[in-house]
Amino acid sequence: MAAVVAGADLKLREGSAEAAGVSVGRLGSVQSRIGEWVDADVTAGGVALVTRNGVIVMHRAFGWADVENQARFEPDTICQLASVTKPVTATAVMILVDEGKLALDDPVSKHIPAFARHRSVTLRHLLTHTSGLPRDVPTRKPPAMHREWLGRRLADIAEETARMNLTFEPGSRYSYCNAGIATLGRVVEVVSGQPFDQFLRKRVFEKIGMPSATFQPPAEAARKVATLYDDQSGRRQLSYRFDPAFRIVNPSPNGGLFATARDMAAFVQMFLNEGMYDGAQVLSPWAAKQMLADQTPQLPQGRGLGWGLRRPASEAVFTHSGSSGTYYWGDARRGVVGILFSQTAGPRVSAAHREFYERITAAVDSPAGTANPLWPRHVVAAGYANATAVAADFTGDGRADVIVNGRRQTLLYVAPQWREVILHKGPIDAIHSEVMDVDGDGDPDYIGARYTPGLIFWLERPADPVRDPWPYHLVDDQVNGIHGVMAGDIDGDRKPDLAATSAQPAGPFPNSLAWFKVPASPRGAERWQRYVFARGDAPGLSHYVGIGDVNGDGRADIASAAKLAKDGNWFAWWEAPKDPTQAWSKHLIAAGQEGATNILMADVNKDGRMDFVGSRGHGKGVVWFEAPDWKPREINAALTGPHSLAVGDIDGDGDIDVATCAKHDFTAAWFENDGRGNFRTHVIYNDQAAYDVRLVDMDRDGDLDLLIAGQESRNVAWYENRVAASGARVKR
Repeated sequence: MAAVVAGADLKLREGSAEAAGVSVGRLGSVQSRIGEWVDADVTAGGVALVTRNGVIVMHRAFGWADVENQARFEPDTICQLASVTKPVTATAVMILVDEGKLALDDPVSKHIPAFARHRSVTLRHLLTHTSGLPRDVPTRKPPAMHREWLGRRLADIAEETARMNLTFEPGSRYSYCNAGIATLGRVVEVVSGQPFDQFLRKRVFEKIGMPSATFQPPAEAARKVATLYDDQSGRRQLSYRFDPAFRIVNPSPNGGLFATARDMAAFVQMFLNEGMYDGAQVLSPWAAKQMLADQTPQLPQGRGLGWGLRRPASEAVFTHSGSSGTYYWGDARRGVVGILFSQTAGPRVSAAHREFYERITAAVDSPAGTANPLWPRHVVAAGYANATAVAADFTGDGRADVIVNGRRQTLLYVAPQWREVILHKGPIDAIHSEVMDVDGDGDPDYIGARYTPGLIFWLERPADPVRDPWPYHLVDDQVNGIHGVMAGDIDGDRKPDLAATSAQPAGPFPNSLAWFKVPASPRGAERWQRYVFARGDAPGLSHYVGIGDVNGDGRADIASAAKLAKDGNWFAWWEAPKDPTQAWSKHLIAAGQEGATNILMADVNKDGRMDFVGSRGHGKGVVWFEAPDWKPREINAALTGPHSLAVGDIDGDGDIDVATCAKHDFTAAWFENDGRGNFRTHVIYNDQAAYDVRLVDMDRDGDLDLLIAGQESRNVAWYENRVAASGARVKR
């Protein structure tokens, strides 16, 4: 982890997350999560920016800045900040404190005579929301950017505030107060002799370098100002659209600032720099520290001057949010600035803010990836979420190429330079895939499966797989909830078939498993022959499937696992009858397996009997079940989110090893088998998440490498196995 540079004059600059000591994989998962919020309509759009020690490790826009006019959010979109303005107003006050023109314990009445009836209310009370004043003046009407409110003078608002009665003794309680912060804006005007907005422009925005920060965006910038939306019941409504023709009179010190994410990142960094930014001393170190010091230790709420504070104080986190969907924080202990500016307000966005903070903090607290000489890392693709990747010699040159489904496209990456070739475009986000010579012409074809609405398709490899189109063919569109597909000879005709889940409780075949026989003429077939062998017999959202002869009768049996607490949390296998087109017999392997996802067959302890290896990918741990009574034996009980797994002889010693990648722990690992079913954990890479993993000889050197589709870490990578060649094994 990179060291935190305390008190230095750090300026925002581009750089790598790895060099800044931030987990690249976890940052990728944050971006994936933001995409999910947009897809779920939690927010119309926004911008995220994260820095560490001044290095920008994330700056991404997402979704729409103006839904009605189809204007996308951009990194430099200007946002209406709402209450994120408040620390800026507090900074203006502290500049005047630095100059000796104000004191924190000055009565407000010293500067605004109308407050003579409230002589006990001080500037400190207003800065900490402990004045006893009501939240807003009576004449303020919603929404926050109401034209009548924006047309008023600060002097009049301060006078009206002074006429309100106190609701409690100043300093005895915390009660959020817009009116008090607006009054501070007027104090700045009175003491400085300048309009509030001009004071901030000269003393803060221009000094720090915040070119877009303003209380009145100019007409030429109107197209860059995001539209505000409100989401209180899962339904989005327009709440404010900036009108350049309307003159804003009231800068609204409590919530009227417009700025970009980068503007505000520089502002927060100034506090991490103890009042300085790019050589300009905006605040004295004392004033900056006072603003971040807990002013209300006697109260449940931690408040600095203008900032909210996380407790305990050792966390050193100062933060503020705004009713327009804005949120930012500084973390002095970690050297982090975090910004998530949505322009949609509502409780779902507030929950997203909290999750964003937690995920970014985890990305900083987790180590960046460390190179492993026994498993060199090779990145095939990066920058987008993907759930599945397969490898085969698709181009016929003897090298292992990779096919990935991502960005709603099926993409071929040609080895060794990983040139990207689009094979198929369309609204298909495949959750699982397989390689199979479907048409029997001797080359590999691609099979993809969409979860819901259910769809299995295959792409036919053409004569020239790079230049020619790959014809699309339907396998099935009636099974629904296809989380796992696997190729294997199910009917014993020595030709590959396909097994799949139909996990959803809705559709023609709910809570079921099925297998599909390749038609005699697959290129012209309307669909494949479907056999639902576990009709309604696999509830609880079954995940992956495994194929193998469990009972030694020469027939291919099928296993699966289900993750849900209700009707799930099981591993089971289905015994194939002599006629596999008929119903199969279900056998429970284990119940109470929280978050069960994947299960494969293998003779783990070399006793000649088929065992099962399973992962609890929506829970914790990898386990194997010993035949014949399926006694559970933990391989690793601690890994969180080992969604998928693969089995094979990784170290070349003749027994079955196991590999996985934990999507929540961001750890790729393999488990070394001593030949008797006792496993030792080896970390392959500590900054990689996965949805799907495969053991494939990627470099054609005779051993098994690990291919990972990193949904959470937004990459596809393969790890080169040098374990067998080096003899670097640890036997017990």
